[in-house]
Amino acid sequence: NLTWEVAKKFDIGVDFSIFNGKVTGTVDYFVDKRDDIFMQRNQMPLTTGLADQTPMANVGKMKSVGWDGNIAFTQQIGQVSLQLRGNFTYQKTDILDMDEAANELWYKMNKGFQLNQSRGFIALGLFKDQEDIDRSPSQASLANKTILPGDIKYKDLNHDGVIDSNDQAPIGYNPVPEMTFSLAAGLNWKGIDFSILLQGAARSSIYLQQDIAWDNFWGNYYEEHIGRWTPETAATATYPRFTKAATAAHPNYYKSDYWLKDSKYLRLKNIQLGYTIPRKLLKKFGVRSLRVYANAYNLFTWDNVCLLYTSPSPRD
Repeated sequence: NLTWEVAKKFDIGVDFSIFNGKVTGTVDYFVDKRDDIFMQRNQMPLTTGLADQTPMANVGKMKSVGWDGNIAFTQQIGQVSLQLRGNFTYQKTDILDMDEAANELWYKMNKGFQLNQSRGFIALGLFKDQEDIDRSPSQASLANKTILPGDIKYKDLNHDGVIDSNDQAPIGYNPVPEMTFSLAAGLNWKGIDFSILLQGAARSSIYLQQDIAWDNFWGNYYEEHIGRWTPETAATATYPRFTKAATAAHPNYYKSDYWLKDSKYLRLKNIQLGYTIPRKLLKKFGVRSLRVYANAYNLFTWDNVCLLYTSPSPRD
């Protein structure tokens, strides 16, 4: 009963040129709907004998919606020629249907959420003291670890008074950016040319783990660890208490939005300065044209991740 995946695509766009061609561009809106996606079945009766090796089938449906476009500007000001060009792309892909059991906890299902959506606990901060632990939903069942002041407090999504796997939900964005963009600029003046390219991405999340986030995973400590919880800093702490071994088995380091960071960035991708030597100076050497230039790549990156996790700090 297997068949081909079916894709239905729709695209509408506008091309424009205004101000005597000084401003040009294009903008497109697109929809890509895919039915009968070939994927693993997730619910098979035990009586089939296929519980451990479920078959593949045409059971998936997804829909991508987005925008993309570019715009360019050119202007001549005396002997200076100026060019600007920008482009952007935005796309979001949602799961319309797949082979999964219905769940009264709607946030536990894949249907209705993005493809490869990050999932985990929702952090409400840190437990300030034992009284705070006692009046909060119980987290004692998490890996059978004793919850102490300074541990991360998680949200009870289904309101049953217990923090467990039923309280894990979609968090953040997809690891793949929904939006990418760039801006290029250049100018020419009397043989001198200059160009610059900025490139970036947004609406994506990255999950920090192990040495890049957790204290004492490899014995390294970073600047953000200075704000760790201690009895003296209980009211202002920005980092959980230190543990003897920061591993994924400890509830503090379970996947949650506490460790999920916005991974948008803007990068100075390229910058170039050049000079084209006048032809009349080259004739005596038998050279038709000669241009000298200096070029640099990836000079700077502005983001919310590298700025936080760069330089180790001395141990206390």
